[in-house]
Amino acid sequence: MIGIRMKRLFWLLLLLCIGSLLAMGLRMGAGREKTAAVHPIPSKAVYEIGLLQGDGVPEQDRMREGFLEALAGDGWEDGKNLHIEVLNGGGNKGALAEGAARFGRERKDLIAAVGTEAAEAAAGVFQSTPVVGMGVLNFQSAPWLKGHQNFTGVTSLPEVVQQFAAARRILHIRRMGVLYSEGDQEAENLLVQVRSAAVERMGMSLTEVAAPPDPPPGEEAAAALAGQVDAVYITVDERMQRHFKAIVDALTRAGIPVVGSDDEMVRRGAVLSVSEDYYRMGFAAGKAASKLLSGQVVPQELPIRKQSDPNLVVNMAAVNTFHLGLPGDLWQKARKLYLYDGQPARP
Repeated sequence: MIGIRMKRLFWLLLLLCIGSLLAMGLRMGAGREKTAAVHPIPSKAVYEIGLLQGDGVPEQDRMREGFLEALAGDGWEDGKNLHIEVLNGGGNKGALAEGAARFGRERKDLIAAVGTEAAEAAAGVFQSTPVVGMGVLNFQSAPWLKGHQNFTGVTSLPEVVQQFAAARRILHIRRMGVLYSEGDQEAENLLVQVRSAAVERMGMSLTEVAAPPDPPPGEEAAAALAGQVDAVYITVDERMQRHFKAIVDALTRAGIPVVGSDDEMVRRGAVLSVSEDYYRMGFAAGKAASKLLSGQVVPQELPIRKQSDPNLVVNMAAVNTFHLGLPGDLWQKARKLYLYDGQPARP
């Protein structure tokens, strides 16, 4: 009798699990748009905007701030002629996918996607609703964007050659290491540029370390790279951003300076970077959204763009930690100088 009851319980639990999965799939599928026809946003009193943010990392917070302030500067105000709903996925792709599906069911007029994972989640749902992405790696060549005519925005593609050229002058690098997230397609795409910059153009040797999903990278990466490299380049994928402070602290203890992909990494302890300004990236995306809300253009008429004037950013605390000399011309060119880790930049 006990065996029969256990079997019945097993089958009951299995059916409940299957039912839950089917219900979730139906909920997410219900929000997916079935048409790819893209039209200008029609005029209305209050526009509904769904903002998907991949994670709560500082880089993405700054983009969101720039985006909202650009809209406000053009007269688009939340609570007045806009209703903006923000969903932060917290690094959870499932939460982003479900959030995008809900925005689809609610028929938002425009979607803002902050970060690559948020843009990918939006692409899984929206084919006709305009989507403005910001901080998206390999925006124009992303496989999940194929066939979409409803996307525009600002790409986040690191200036790898300029980063390595500046790093070589300050750090005198011959052996470069690179740390990236294992299985992250965008990070692996970026590796192609890293290899070209380090090996083919700079004549450096390159040691690659792929950080597995678990545990968070840090001490293991430092141990793998210690004695093998003169400096480490950290890719800009979202997992590296999330765990960056632990990574840079472990590498610093091992005597390995870090070259960052972006200026937030420099603020948090990397020696330097040549990178886009995330606030300005979000601001540019907000300007694109403003044009779309005017109803005069569609996303295809607003090409995906990239910042043309990246910043040289230096962390003087890290320079002093590693007893480095900062050439005078680089001092003059630096748009931002972080005097102490985590502090506001000094122009």
